[in-house]
Amino acid sequence: MDNAPILDATTILVVDDDKLMRQHMRRVMEQAGYQVVEVQNGEQAIAAYTQFRPSLVLLDAVMPVMDGFACCRHLRSFPNGDSVPILIVTRLDDAESLQLAFDAGATDFITKPINDIVLRQRVRHLLQASRTMAELRASTDAAQASRQQVTNILESISDGFFTLDNEWRFTYINQHAQVFLQKTRAELIGKSIWDEFPEAVGSTFDQEYRQARAQQIAVAFEEFYPPLNTWFAVHAYPSQDGISVYFQNINERKRLEAIARTRERELADFLENASVGIHWVGADGIIVWANQAELNLLGYTREEYIGQHIAKFHADREVIDDILQRLNAGETLCDYEARLLCKDGSIRDVSIGSNVFWKDKQFIHTRCFTRDITDRKRMENQLQQTMQLQQAVLNSANYTIISTTTDGTILTFNAAAEKLLGYSASEIVGKTTPVIIHDREEVVSRARELTQELGVTIEPGFEVFVAKARRGEPTEQEWTYIRKDGSRFPVLLSISAMYDANGKITGFLGIGSDITERKRAEAELQRQNLRSQLFAEITLKIRQSLQLESILQTTVNEIQKFLRADRVIIFRLWLDGSGNVVREAVVNGYPAILGQHIYDPCFEEEYIQKYRQGRISAIHDVEPAEIHACHKELLQQYGVRANLVVPIFLKRELWGLLIAHQCSSPRVWSSFETELLRQLSDQIGIALAQAQMLAEETRYAQELARSNAELQQFASVASHDLQEPLRKIQAFGNRLKASCGDLLNEQGLDSLERMQNAAGRMQTLIDDLLMLSRVTTKAQPFVTVDLNRVVKEVLSDLEVRIQQTGGKVEVSSLPKIDADPVQMQQLLQNLLSNALKFHKQDTPPVVKLFSQLFDSQHQPVTDGAIATSCQIMVEDNGIGFEQKYLDRIFNVFQRLHSRSQYEGTGIGLAICRKIVERHQGNITAQSSPGQGAKFSVTLPIKQLVGDNSE
Repeated sequence: MDNAPILDATTILVVDDDKLMRQHMRRVMEQAGYQVVEVQNGEQAIAAYTQFRPSLVLLDAVMPVMDGFACCRHLRSFPNGDSVPILIVTRLDDAESLQLAFDAGATDFITKPINDIVLRQRVRHLLQASRTMAELRASTDAAQASRQQVTNILESISDGFFTLDNEWRFTYINQHAQVFLQKTRAELIGKSIWDEFPEAVGSTFDQEYRQARAQQIAVAFEEFYPPLNTWFAVHAYPSQDGISVYFQNINERKRLEAIARTRERELADFLENASVGIHWVGADGIIVWANQAELNLLGYTREEYIGQHIAKFHADREVIDDILQRLNAGETLCDYEARLLCKDGSIRDVSIGSNVFWKDKQFIHTRCFTRDITDRKRMENQLQQTMQLQQAVLNSANYTIISTTTDGTILTFNAAAEKLLGYSASEIVGKTTPVIIHDREEVVSRARELTQELGVTIEPGFEVFVAKARRGEPTEQEWTYIRKDGSRFPVLLSISAMYDANGKITGFLGIGSDITERKRAEAELQRQNLRSQLFAEITLKIRQSLQLESILQTTVNEIQKFLRADRVIIFRLWLDGSGNVVREAVVNGYPAILGQHIYDPCFEEEYIQKYRQGRISAIHDVEPAEIHACHKELLQQYGVRANLVVPIFLKRELWGLLIAHQCSSPRVWSSFETELLRQLSDQIGIALAQAQMLAEETRYAQELARSNAELQQFASVASHDLQEPLRKIQAFGNRLKASCGDLLNEQGLDSLERMQNAAGRMQTLIDDLLMLSRVTTKAQPFVTVDLNRVVKEVLSDLEVRIQQTGGKVEVSSLPKIDADPVQMQQLLQNLLSNALKFHKQDTPPVVKLFSQLFDSQHQPVTDGAIATSCQIMVEDNGIGFEQKYLDRIFNVFQRLHSRSQYEGTGIGLAICRKIVERHQGNITAQSSPGQGAKFSVTLPIKQLVGDNSE
């Protein structure tokens, strides 16, 4: 107990046997500005009260030796003992206990758990009330003289205060009481409290006030008054003249208490449903309570677990014995690791946190938290193995680790740094980083970059390395390290800040990896990319050009430049092993062998066969190479020191060789160079195949031109030489019939008639063939043609046939297109004529001619869209045909019916197809026997420039 003398400050005597509660109340009171004396039982309280004369006593109700009620009665027995407020602190909230407290002389009470705010307010109010009461008692003899002073005091206190006379009429009401009661002094003075507040009649207010007057005892209570929607804490003091009432608005305290009760319920729910296991164990080791997480952890039901000795569930008896021994000794366990037995026989690793709940120095029960760490233990074992592996790796790692202070002074310099940089740690530690091992120009350049990036000036120095790390951004940058011997090597330096527990930067850590090999690999990759680009460019040139000589020359030129070879040739190989150098790229100063015929006597069938199988020959140094002497002599004749030979295939047949020569020195040919030449030899084979195809196409074109010339010649012969004798046959036949027809018998007349019919068919056939040949040979330029006008002319020509068949032709509006007008007339006349001709015998033909426009996506044209093509349809109700004959009907001389059924030569639809194709269109048909036919012709609206003729 603190025995220091108390001078001017208000002194609070705290009496509680619970050390934690006592310390808590002391801390709350000291924070409120009071001096505090604390004791742990009633006897000590009496001694401290006598010594320090406290202003207020916070007294625990339940204590060993002397409880709070007895202690309170004892304190009240002292002279002026009734003037010191005694606030009973208790967990007991039943009416009997409260009555005991007030009977013992308690001024007020407060229940545990204590709300700090309520405690401070209650103490402040009691002290104020105590001081007020002291002042009132001190001024009893001069009551009238000091009435105004008392009134001022009552007006200044934060409590509401009013007095009632023996008739329950208000005789005084202070300012706060007016606020709390929501009525003015003028409205209440002289009025009965029961008249002004009728809802209070029969309430706790009525009962307590009447008890105070009847028994002449102070009463204290808390009650809710519905009309004002307010909770009041009331202290009523009787006198001969009536009753004085102190009261407070405790709505906020009640709200906090409600919150506290909710928190208690939530805490209970939290404990029961917490994710971590919780259990209580009695002093005898018997489990008295466990939450669901604890039960789930071990797999037991509540009935199976509670009531059992805790040792039953521990895998190691010595561990639970140690736990219980420590707890009995008052120790608090934190992260105590143990192994528990589950119902299914498995074992779980757990971490236990536990202490003992003591009451009156008696072991009540433990409070144990059980956290499952089985996975963590497994991970820790794995992590330990990993860390051991990492440590082994770090011990052998080849990267620098350098740590510095915040201003750049080097603190540590690891062994790898010593090895890579050539300095010992003693030479470097204590120095400033950039000055020792960094390139000054790099530092200056990086400072400029950071200044621009961060918007603040970064001086060339240590700040260049750590500017971003200071801002919480770990940096990774490539730098050049300078060794002690002056040599340099590239590093990838990662820098991060190091922090203390308060988050303050204490230094920086730099980890540098030697990236010399990576840089070399990047350079090699770049070189390979350039090679790939070269291959792509050569391949593109090969595929874009049709000039074989140009392709081959470009190939050897580009290979020579890229490989930096002294000579690259393409060697055309013959069956006997000899060959010619057909293309060459050679460096000045070395002999040119372009055009030479080379025969190597060592180049026998065996070697040729290997090249046919795709063999690639790479000789790095001719002199020591194990090759035939004659072959070595041939290579040396042309100054060759190393060569690379790749076969060239044309349609899987060996055509020749692609050869690279190094004449200045021996050379090791890399696998990439070998593969590049192999790929390029494949492209040369493609170029050769293209050239061969071009030659074949040229030959085919020449044959086609000759065929067309012969066709033209035939057309000329047919139009002159064949028609002349045919006309004589027809003329003499007509003359014979006219002059001698009466003299011929029936057989003679029949023969003459057959001769004239045959001549007519011959004339028709010749005319149709001439017409077919003239589609392209006598074609007219394309002009804008109005198909409506063309149809009118065609219908005029077919008028007689329409009348003869009794048919009808229905024509819809047709577009204007770019076309040959004569051929359009011929096309429509053939289609309409066929539709009229192939009609059913008992049904007059009905022919429909109509069209539809389409856009560039071959969709029907809608409003505002531009038409790019038109489809002309000729639909009839004739005899039709089977769809399988569609391709046949457009061929020359192809007929589906005999001449006795339907006249014609079988050339009309062939002419139609040839006309349509000349106009960059297409023609097709749909039909079925007896259902008529529908011919569709699709033609472009506008012809492209250059499509004016075949």
